[in-house]
Amino acid sequence: MLMHIYAKRHGFTIVEVLVMVTIIAMLATITIFGFGSWRARTATTEVKGALTNLATSLKSEMNFNSAYPASVPSTYRPSDGVTITYVMSSAGTVYCARGTSVAVNTVIWYISNTNPTPSQTACM
Repeated sequence: MLMHIYAKRHGFTIVEVLVMVTIIAMLATITIFGFGSWRARTATTEVKGALTNLATSLKSEMNFNSAYPASVPSTYRPSDGVTITYVMSSAGTVYCARGTSVAVNTVIWYISNTNPTPSQTACM
């Protein structure tokens, strides 16, 4: 019986390592882009919810006082992740509110007395 001169080598070839690195890089890229879109969707939901709650509070103020308040009502508690900008006319019959996400500053929605449903159409 002849002895093998070369011992059996253990480990990965360079091609196998490159294939593994490529697969890991592709998975990381997919994860990063997936997280970004998830974050934007979450921010949109948060802003729209905050504005819907504000519209309800403003409608309540209008029903009880026959005018919209000069500032955001005390009954409204905004989310920590949303910045609200509220503008009311001097007559108290017209308002516009802008909600912006703190986490994703490109997420901006509006409500007004004529459109209390959150919309991306600016009213200011």
